Amino acid sequence: MKSSLATWSFCCFVFLLAMSPAIADDKVRISISNTGGAFSVAGIALQRGFFEKEHLNVELIQMRGNVSMNALYSGAIDYTILFGSVVRAALQGLPFKVLASFINGPGNVLVGKSSIKSPSEIRGKTIAINSFGAGVHVTAELLVQNFGVNPQDVKFLALGEDRARFAALQNGIVDAAMMTPILAAKAKSIGFKIISAPEARFGFPFGGLAATDKKIIQSRNEVKSTLKALIGASRYIRTNRDGTIPASMEWTKADKESATALYDVIQPVTSEDGLIPDNGFQVVIDQAKKEINTTKKVSLDELRDESVLKEALAELKPSKN
Repeated sequence: MKSSLATWSFCCFVFLLAMSPAIADDKVRISISNTGGAFSVAGIALQRGFFEKEHLNVELIQMRGNVSMNALYSGAIDYTILFGSVVRAALQGLPFKVLASFINGPGNVLVGKSSIKSPSEIRGKTIAINSFGAGVHVTAELLVQNFGVNPQDVKFLALGEDRARFAALQNGIVDAAMMTPILAAKAKSIGFKIISAPEARFGFPFGGLAATDKKIIQSRNEVKSTLKALIGASRYIRTNRDGTIPASMEWTKADKESATALYDVIQPVTSEDGLIPDNGFQVVIDQAKKEINTTKKVSLDELRDESVLKEALAELKPSKN
């Protein structure tokens, strides 16, 4: 895996995480936030050759949500795996569509100080999230509600990437933090407590694929190939534990214990077809509307386009599940 620094016109730099072997003239650039939960399908697609099978030369580029939205709009990247950020941007008028959801549940774990003896004690505490309105924030609010605590009785602090949240917990800046299973395992090993791991029953889109309207129209075959690669990877995750865990170790640079913890959280909520669940999608939209303070009425299909996904599924062999 190669890495490099990429400089965009609107931001000083982003870090290139991974690059597939060069098999085509043009690179397909896809943004991710980190190498954890919601982005596992893209990581496995890269590590296990699903992009290469579709003749795609893919770069997975790590960047923050707001930077990713700017990059998508400007054409500096082709796609993003971020889901909640795209919905929020589309509600604000940007010409984006979500194309698929490959992780239909949260990929994060709530970790806190050892002094928090029960989940209900999260009331009045501060929880670190990545950004307001993003999937991690939605997950945190759902978890808090599941504890019988009103989210308004908890302070959420947006601190960006996963490691920044981990550092804030270590330094006592926050009482708890939403983390990927890998960092959650590390936090537990040094004395922090797993307050609650998210459950698959939440069932809302957390990580998928999104593009601009222009991209969908002008590069439909590429969009379809990208979706095929991600469908292949998601099916691989669902059915191949022994192959996914070592691939995850390569992708995340984590030890086997941490990669196994990640797999056990992600596998149950990984989609075999990428179709976006209506009820869960509405949860994401409602949360995004609340965050940007709008009451704008939109239908689900104003924010998504599953037509290319359905074409891809028709061309693929049915899942064995």
